[in-house]
Amino acid sequence: MTDFIFNERELINEIVEVLAGNPDGLRVKQLDQIVADNLKLSTEDRSKMRVNGRSEFAYRMAWARTRAKKNKLIAKSSNGVYLLLEPLNNKELRK
Repeated sequence: MTDFIFNERELINEIVEVLAGNPDGLRVKQLDQIVADNLKLSTEDRSKMRVNGRSEFAYRMAWARTRAKKNKLIAKSSNGVYLLLEPLNNKELRK
């Protein structure tokens, strides 16, 4: 699927913004829901499925979280809560 309208950088920006407003952190489902709401994704966009049974949105969010972790913007605690480590502030992202 290539018709997803948000790129990885936009998703990372939104993840950082959402976590900045939730200093106690969020679990994946909560984070994904708030990001989808903020981006005004339709129910149809949220539910488009990939061959493996995962939604396209969940797949893209997983990669955006991975990239954000790699760039030390967010961290996942031992109890599965994502926390903001550093604001994005035009930081160049590593691949």
